[in-house]
Amino acid sequence: MNIPACEKRRFLFLAVSRVNRQDRPHREEVTATSEQEARALLAGRFILCFAGRLPLSPDTTRPVGWQTIPAAQG
Repeated sequence: MNIPACEKRRFLFLAVSRVNRQDRPHREEVTATSEQEARALLAGRFILCFAGRLPLSPDTTRPVGWQTIPAAQG
């Protein structure tokens, strides 16, 4: 299956701040057409480790299969 080059995806990275040396690794997400574009958007602020890529549904910016889970009744 060929994926159109212009299709946006959600890229996930494990990130650590370049400025704050006490920063803990955390998740950063960005929507882009390629991993290189996603890295370019974040690389100035963070040291990055690729963690994943999720397709986006055509009518929203949420990843395909994303669900809102109702809050637990207490």
